[in-house]
Amino acid sequence: AADNRDFVVKSMNEHIDEIIRILQLKTDRDELAQGDFKSLIGKILGNGESTQDFLSDDFKIAQDFLSRLDPRDADEGFRALDECIRQARQLASQMEDGEEKDEILRRAEELERLINKLKRLRDQGKLDTPEGRALADEIARKIAELEQKMKEAIAKQVAKDFLDPTGPAKRMTNAALADPSDPDRERKFEARAKEFNDHARSAARTALNVARHGGAHDEDTVMDIMDTIKDIEAMAPQLTGASRIVLDNPGDETAVEHMNMMKDEYCKKMEKLKDLVDEVTDSVEFLKVSEKDIFKDLETAKIALRDDQGEKANEHAILAAKRCRRV
Repeated sequence: AADNRDFVVKSMNEHIDEIIRILQLKTDRDELAQGDFKSLIGKILGNGESTQDFLSDDFKIAQDFLSRLDPRDADEGFRALDECIRQARQLASQMEDGEEKDEILRRAEELERLINKLKRLRDQGKLDTPEGRALADEIARKIAELEQKMKEAIAKQVAKDFLDPTGPAKRMTNAALADPSDPDRERKFEARAKEFNDHARSAARTALNVARHGGAHDEDTVMDIMDTIKDIEAMAPQLTGASRIVLDNPGDETAVEHMNMMKDEYCKKMEKLKDLVDEVTDSVEFLKVSEKDIFKDLETAKIALRDDQGEKANEHAILAAKRCRRV
């Protein structure tokens, strides 16, 4: 047991050393030993600056209209406001059920009620009045809060789905090559195939959300994302089928060669999608999400090591290192 613990500690230390190298952090190793991971990672990630403007044109138009309340701009302003609500609901419809999804829907519903109230004031000729301006100020504040929630949701999806974009494909193809004498090879392959296909669908959905709501103003980039999503959606079932053929026909070198060729093509497409998504994802929000996740992984590893859960400790140390490479 002591030897195993020493091995795990050595492995964790190697991953923590990699984190320090990746972040180019010049600090005393004792700071890590003391478990001050949050301040440690925060030193690097806390100073990120956005490289692009997340707000879509409709959010900008809406905010401009609310700040001026010029009746001549009302039609375009209300169109933009309605579009902001539509985008929020569309994003929520693509999210997994949970508090964030409910929060975005709640904020969208509340904003829609306030916008309708402002429309009634416009119809009564009371748009540019103290009452109208007070309501417009409230809407502007809540629109900004909604946009912020959308940024956070997209950044979390990107951090999760593109942490290890090619790993599921590699694990599934490796499972297809399992020793024919392994009585559990079928079950292991099915588990890896499910992991692969679930990830492919989730990554495609996240990339679609980034293209729609992630702040990309370059139409060519958006189209490139959409085309790459289509390629991945078409290639995923083909790679699964090719892997199944290898599993069912041990020793068939032609089948293995075909599977590996498809795996390489799929991995190239997934790496391309990751790069495109990174290009238009809000960098500040991504760094914030990464900081929280790195801190959480390192704390989990620390607790697991204390409780002699070596495999779990090493797993989360590896995850923390992977997240550092992503930033």
